[in-house]
Amino acid sequence: MVNLCALGLGVSFFLPWAHIFGASLSGFELQKLGDEQRLLWLIPMFCVITIVAGFAKTSQHIAARLTGMFPFIVGIYWYHKIGSDLFHILTYGAFLSLIFGAALLILPRKSK
Repeated sequence: MVNLCALGLGVSFFLPWAHIFGASLSGFELQKLGDEQRLLWLIPMFCVITIVAGFAKTSQHIAARLTGMFPFIVGIYWYHKIGSDLFHILTYGAFLSLIFGAALLILPRKSK
């Protein structure tokens, strides 16, 4: 289940996250906008680490929790920068990322 959520989060990174100035931008496209958006690259990198740890039959607890935290860290950062207008520009990719992130925070505790 953890691997599926990590894969879902990795896929949602490439789905539209925000609708800005008439364009729908994915997490991949948003990270190109500036140096402060480079944090977004940690999401797919840790998704891969979590999945590899699962296939290697090693503990995924730490990697899964870190992976699950990144969408929330990015969301908090953007909310601090943009304010309540953030909820008007977010699209389904961002919400899916938050859902998969929440699952990755909860699942490692329950899987054993």
